[in-house]
Amino acid sequence: MLKFCPNCDSKLYNTSEGFKCKKCDNYNPDEKKVVTKTVYSDEEYFPYIKNEYYVHKEICKRLGFSVMPGINLNKNLHKIVLFRNAHILKPNQTNIYLDRYDSETGIYYYVGRGLTGNQTLSGDNGFLKNAKEHNFTVHLFWQQNANSTHQYVGEVSVEDVISEKQPDKGGKSRDVFVFLLKPTPKEKKESSFSTGMKLQTLKEFNSVISNQEGFVVLTDIANPTKIHSVSCPRLKEDYFFEKTVENNGKYGLYLWYSSKKEAQAFYPDTSNCKFCNA
Repeated sequence: MLKFCPNCDSKLYNTSEGFKCKKCDNYNPDEKKVVTKTVYSDEEYFPYIKNEYYVHKEICKRLGFSVMPGINLNKNLHKIVLFRNAHILKPNQTNIYLDRYDSETGIYYYVGRGLTGNQTLSGDNGFLKNAKEHNFTVHLFWQQNANSTHQYVGEVSVEDVISEKQPDKGGKSRDVFVFLLKPTPKEKKESSFSTGMKLQTLKEFNSVISNQEGFVVLTDIANPTKIHSVSCPRLKEDYFFEKTVENNGKYGLYLWYSSKKEAQAFYPDTSNCKFCNA
């Protein structure tokens, strides 16, 4: 049965990441999907990089959690890890939580634990509310589309807890607690890279992506030179490896700059990336 986009009435395509609209999701059904390698940081116990995507079961296995989504505590690491699972078109019996993201404020609205009846601020809900007092950091993994990987949003702070009416597992209206989560700005570290440095190894590339600081100028003999934010989804490890390591940069270069202004000074004729609009 055909499904259509609620925004533009275009045909929806069923993908491994949920239903996609060619127009609204910038989805090309004829484009071959590039399978990329999962990127980890050098941190031994919590090796996740902001804005990268990870498999839920593998995260749970590494951190010692059950495979159930929701609020997870690791008391050895003093971390609370939150998983948000996307809905398939509408809420269902296996995922009744109406989580959401406000793009204007940058706040994630995360519904507390409890399937039936009114929720309480006890147990995991209470621990999450008082995470700061317990000296626990909170980390959020957010699934954009059903049956897909989870994006690591990063460390977040609990800005507020509000009460809302939402249906429970049986469809009855009840009180739930919604946690307002705000991404925590990463502390700036002294960069080991000099501005304009040519990235030549996977270690250098992954370090730039992990630090989430600066911009990358990507040159290409067949395409216009573009400036990318280091969080841009087009900066993929396999693309870098093919162009820089395998082909020794003969088809193009990756150059790191500490600011967009510096990058534009050296490359004034660059075009904006449509994915990150750097």
